[in-house]
Amino acid sequence: MIQEAISEWLVSTAGSTVAAVLNCAARASKINGLAEALPLGLVSGVVFSKATKGKLERAIGKLEEKYFDGHAPEYSIIERWSAAATEVVRLQLYDVRVKQSLLQRADEMLREVGAEAFAYLSDTSPIGFDSRLTDFGKQLSTAIASSKFDFETLIEARNSISQHDRHSRERRRLERVDMAMRLVRWLGESQSRDEVKSLADAANRHLSEGGYIDWARLTLRSGDPVRELSEAYAQLFDKVTTAREVDSLRFAELLGDWTAAKSTDETIVPVEQVLERMVAPIAAVKPVLVVVIDGMSVAVFRELMADVLGHDWALLAEEGVGLRPALATVPSVTEVSRTSLLTGKLAQGHAPSEKVGFAEHPALLKTCRSGFPPVLFHKASLQETDDSSLAADIRKEIGSAHRKIVGVVVNAVDDHLLKGEQIDTRWSRDEIKVLPVLLHEAKMAGRTVILLSDHGHILDCNAKGKQYEGGERWRIDETNVSEGELKIAGERVVIPETHKLIAPWTEKIRYGIKKNGYHGGVSPQEMVIPIAVLNSSNAFPAGWSEAPVDTPLWWDIASSPTSTEPETILNLKPVEPKPVPSGMLFNVDELVQQAENAAPVDTIPDSTATASKAQAEWISRLLLSHVYDEQKRLGGRSVPADAVITRLLHAIDERGGKITSAALARAIQMPPLRLRGLLAIAQRVFNVDGYEVLSRDDVSDTIQLDRALLLKQFDLVE
Repeated sequence: MIQEAISEWLVSTAGSTVAAVLNCAARASKINGLAEALPLGLVSGVVFSKATKGKLERAIGKLEEKYFDGHAPEYSIIERWSAAATEVVRLQLYDVRVKQSLLQRADEMLREVGAEAFAYLSDTSPIGFDSRLTDFGKQLSTAIASSKFDFETLIEARNSISQHDRHSRERRRLERVDMAMRLVRWLGESQSRDEVKSLADAANRHLSEGGYIDWARLTLRSGDPVRELSEAYAQLFDKVTTAREVDSLRFAELLGDWTAAKSTDETIVPVEQVLERMVAPIAAVKPVLVVVIDGMSVAVFRELMADVLGHDWALLAEEGVGLRPALATVPSVTEVSRTSLLTGKLAQGHAPSEKVGFAEHPALLKTCRSGFPPVLFHKASLQETDDSSLAADIRKEIGSAHRKIVGVVVNAVDDHLLKGEQIDTRWSRDEIKVLPVLLHEAKMAGRTVILLSDHGHILDCNAKGKQYEGGERWRIDETNVSEGELKIAGERVVIPETHKLIAPWTEKIRYGIKKNGYHGGVSPQEMVIPIAVLNSSNAFPAGWSEAPVDTPLWWDIASSPTSTEPETILNLKPVEPKPVPSGMLFNVDELVQQAENAAPVDTIPDSTATASKAQAEWISRLLLSHVYDEQKRLGGRSVPADAVITRLLHAIDERGGKITSAALARAIQMPPLRLRGLLAIAQRVFNVDGYEVLSRDDVSDTIQLDRALLLKQFDLVE
């Protein structure tokens, strides 16, 4: 049956060449010639490739002698044969075991003729996939060792991996490749960063950038089966960790000064003030579900949000403020920081005291209906035998129209620190078992979800163990401070009587037994905690709006940091100026200036600076054209202001006409959900007569602008 399918496919695809193909296969194996035809076609595509010309003469000789009776078919036949065999593997073989057997046979043939080193030329060969990973590992090691590197070479190596058929089954390995590329970009750009001057700056930097660095860095801990790539990951991990240690020391020093001085800052929310400052104002206008994920670091938060925000939820931010970091207690341990969070005062306690403190919190009670105070559920109450996903009484409280504030404590992250060292965890909604059902119930009840943490954590990366009285990452102040440690004192140090302790800022020290991770220290990974306000409808609380994309520039792999020559500006036709209507917010000069300033300087390659004025000119002339006026009229009232169109066009044009949606949303400071609507409207305006001037590829999540076609369609070029 398989042979018949292969034969039929070969005949329909290769036409007159199929006879020669099958004859060759029959000579190779009289018993199972047809089955040999497929791997032989795959192998021939490598050995006779134009890329191997003059390099595989011995392999060609062996192949001709063993399989072609001393004389290979013409290259055109080989080419069609190889293409047909590849298509059979991709589209016709549904039995995974048969498919793997044939691919393994092809690899065996490559080894038999001594051509396995060129398996990377095949998009189907298993050893070819590993060869591409090996090449990426070598390129990565070169990039790490050099202060100047060709990022485009890394992009090409990465793209060759993603073009291999096996990439779809190796998603996690591809994620590590992408994370490595991001970290290389960050290392290249981090040299120009200014030193932070305040704790607020340090905390905000960790929230906006440090969490992403740690997410990428910690993804590399698992390495890769390919030795060269695993070694490159280890080198990159060490180099990035060294840079992060500098950040951690600076953060700890600022934290020590801030704590000793009893400082306050509007942009930092001490954990004991989170309920009063962040939860109560929202609960006053809308019912809320407070979900405390014990131990959730900023890195875990960023990874989790990348999944949650793709499932009907929008991340909100305070207008004019953005996301705020919260600050754990010292020491950053559950019995202190979580209790302080849930009771609204610096205290040490456990679940019972947290439950009472939450229900009696003054600011929360003011928002609640009489007889329905805030209610809090801990781990032991989350599930029951009748419903393994969520206990019935929790569902009831979340769905209650009378209960304004419901709180739930989830221990998934903190529990993972105990025994997860041999597990490569990906933090998604489904990884935290109870989270999907909590989000579902909140959505059904129309509740805003406020996602909180009590402290972060570090993962064990060969931390050196020491024996002291105290906790995993803090100790009593009774001896001298050692390297990697900091003495910290003040009211927020929750140690009875003394209010002081010694804690490490480095990841390389622990005081307890070896585990997967620890907390209690004064590193930003342990001290800075996220506050996420999530909404599933368009009814946002007053003063809140959807948060714009805030991934760092270096996170966008598709955007190369290397300079490129600007595209030639075509000769533009003169456009007759239109009178500026009374009350118009933007005149032509303002639009030109806006286009020149639309993107931050560091997002525009130096080589394009000289073209900036000409680029702004074509946009301003477009906005003055009669065709544009007509297209706007056809688009109706939904067409955005010219200033928005200017920023949109300029942002895409500055990236060479192609940009990811995340990078575009960041460049024009627009939330992802609104960006999709803007692009749909812009396509109606610019895609005249059905021509794709502005297009979007959903697979790669990229937006492309054909400027030459736009200028032609709008009659702007000579």
